[in-house]
Amino acid sequence: MQRIITGYILLLAFGLGLNHYFTNVYPPKPDEFLRQDGKLVLEQEKLNSAKILASELDRVEALIQNNLASSKNDPLAQDASVDFLNYMLEVLDELGCEITLMKTHTKDKSANYVRTPYEVGFKGTYKKFGRFINRIEKSDRLVQLELFKVDNDLTRLNFARSLEDLKEHEFVVKLSTMTLVRGASTASTRGRR
Repeated sequence: MQRIITGYILLLAFGLGLNHYFTNVYPPKPDEFLRQDGKLVLEQEKLNSAKILASELDRVEALIQNNLASSKNDPLAQDASVDFLNYMLEVLDELGCEITLMKTHTKDKSANYVRTPYEVGFKGTYKKFGRFINRIEKSDRLVQLELFKVDNDLTRLNFARSLEDLKEHEFVVKLSTMTLVRGASTASTRGRR
């Protein structure tokens, strides 16, 4: 019993000693230092964000240059659909997808841009669909994904011979490429003067 009391007294003395050390001998950081630490963390986050943006600026500049036409009659605004169709066919072929639909729609020519809509249908897995969208997004064209449909035909459950037969789905993707027109904005401002 005496050992337990001695242990408690030693533990209490150790606790009081630690308290004295941290309050008098080793004082906490002043409030000004704590505020500066918070500012330092915030500035470090800003610096990291600036580094990320700086590394992406080259890609953004190339993306704009590849999608900037001098006028609506520029070959980029006119013939871009053929190149992009070939690129989509190449991507689908690499992924091993069976193409079921491929068509373009009439171009939408606004004052500031030319929008070329496409409709693509193919058979593949969800993984192949995700890879297709990822590759299209990484292309050198400005692409707007407008709609996608997945046909999960439940009647296939009755006729499927294996699990692999159920992994294939029919996808229809509607997307548009955007070509910015440089001359349109300057021409419209000249006409207002």
